[in-house]
Amino acid sequence: MQQLQSNEIIKSYFEGAGFDRLRMAYADKVDEGYKSSIRDGHREVVETVVGWLGQTLDQCSLLDAGCGTGAIAVPLALAGARVDAIDLSSKMIAEGEARARQANVPTGRLKFAVGDLAAVEQTYDAVVCIDVFARYSTEASVGILKQLATLARSRLIFTYTPKQLLDPVLLAIGGFVAKRRQAPPLYTHSKKAIASSLADLGWKIQRQRLVSAGWKSYFCCLVEARREDAARV
Repeated sequence: MQQLQSNEIIKSYFEGAGFDRLRMAYADKVDEGYKSSIRDGHREVVETVVGWLGQTLDQCSLLDAGCGTGAIAVPLALAGARVDAIDLSSKMIAEGEARARQANVPTGRLKFAVGDLAAVEQTYDAVVCIDVFARYSTEASVGILKQLATLARSRLIFTYTPKQLLDPVLLAIGGFVAKRRQAPPLYTHSKKAIASSLADLGWKIQRQRLVSAGWKSYFCCLVEARREDAARV
């Protein structure tokens, strides 16, 4: 129930002001400060994910869950993967389709759709979920992880914001800003909660990387996990 309520709040935000703010933050233009830091951090995440998947991208089937404007779906498709990209926001999907056309993604390599995980029925070689858990509580994020685990045959790659000592102060500031902008609240998650949830699902963390830019204007932990029976391959 909590996840469904969060979905409605997030969908409403990113169909309106949230879409405009995100599009401006990731716009292909040179500027300094907060927006530049967000782009730098996200670019590092994208490059790392493409590097981690490496040669396996050729003809790999991949789901980008919470794809936003296609910032990672487009480069993954250009690198050879067959990507299904979904998002709650129709505006995000329209922007992603426009980016794919502009980047000349080969026909049939990338398909966008409005929807949530509950609507996904097929499985994929790998599932990617970037910058999504920051908008969900730990309880809801664990629920999403369970859904992702049923859709991925061998690999899960996702980000979350790890808990820090200054969380009470930073989250209070972030919560104040979010409230003023009528945005969904921000959440952090403990490394132990994420690791134990994966273990309960039969998955094992293979590698992880902290990504930080602009005094943590963009900050996350990027994780690659594999099924226990696939971790030794």
